[in-house]
Amino acid sequence: MVNVGSAWLLCITGGALMGSYPVFIKVPRVVAAHVNPMIFQAYKSLWVFLLGWMFLLVNYLRAKPLFVFSWWAVAAAALWVPSGFATIAAVSMCGVATTAVFTTCVNSMLQFLAGLMLDQAMKTHGESETPLAPVYMAGVVLGMIGLILSPRLRCGGGNADGTAKLNSHAPTESTLSMSFFLEDASVLLPEETKPDSSGRKFMVGVFLAMFSGMCGAMKAAVKNFGSMQERGSDNAEAQFSLWSSWMISFGVGCAVVTPFYLALFGVWQKGIKRQELPSIEFPVMKTYGFFAGAIWFAAYMCLQGANDVGGQGAMGPAGNASQLITAGLWGLLYYREIKGRAQITCWVLCALWTVSFAILLSTELEEA
Repeated sequence: MVNVGSAWLLCITGGALMGSYPVFIKVPRVVAAHVNPMIFQAYKSLWVFLLGWMFLLVNYLRAKPLFVFSWWAVAAAALWVPSGFATIAAVSMCGVATTAVFTTCVNSMLQFLAGLMLDQAMKTHGESETPLAPVYMAGVVLGMIGLILSPRLRCGGGNADGTAKLNSHAPTESTLSMSFFLEDASVLLPEETKPDSSGRKFMVGVFLAMFSGMCGAMKAAVKNFGSMQERGSDNAEAQFSLWSSWMISFGVGCAVVTPFYLALFGVWQKGIKRQELPSIEFPVMKTYGFFAGAIWFAAYMCLQGANDVGGQGAMGPAGNASQLITAGLWGLLYYREIKGRAQITCWVLCALWTVSFAILLSTELEEA
């Protein structure tokens, strides 16, 4: 019972943190500074690299090997960096809540497929031994289609062209003053964070959110595949244990691959687009970059810890649900990313539908 309670505590905490870290992307000072998503991700990578080294002390206190390097963690970091960049860009285009739903659901579907390809099989039900996973996956896809279409419901509060009004106006200064990191609301103009429901910008954000979910699923698959390949070798447990050397190697990977992606971005920005490189915005990002990186780090540790204690089959879906509920509350109640009773109702129903089928899908695997 103690283990079950600890697993649920870690799961709910990790999901809430993972659903909250994107809020720093829409902090008024960050939006007003027009921080480029690649710059924002670079700060996140920096803090993940620095925080990972605390496990040297953890390993020393536990009398474990201080550090066993893993190239698999570097490969995982190479996938996480573009995933983080895509999330940051998506939040500014389609909002915190919508980004979280698409990222998590695509991640769930691809992790399910990766499990099938590695070492698991679909469960069967009834005397006919019918697999329900394809039905659940179809439900997820239908729900995501509904999420895309729900902001465009025609109603009396829509725009002249019949599209629904989306509004992500910042909350009032009296509300913002409740949290020190959401200060200076007066610098946030409505158009700075308003999702573009008319078409292109919103859809680009959706595709970026889906790309983020894809990269996140591949990151998890790399870790699982690597642990299978190295099973039985010396120090295999130390390499892949989340509480041992994995996060140190992952941080080193972030430090290696992030400059590479920044260089590619610089070539594109300066050499092809003929535009000035974006500012690093250190006065703003020294604070908000730390919070985003540290909260993501803590969320990842809590969610993986919950999986280790309570099992991925139960804690994985629950963590996703906690993340989506938290992100939804931030997006709908705080940032008001979708306005209009009909649009909000439809979005919430589609989100509940999608999350439910994603959770059901993730429970349809068993050991092959």
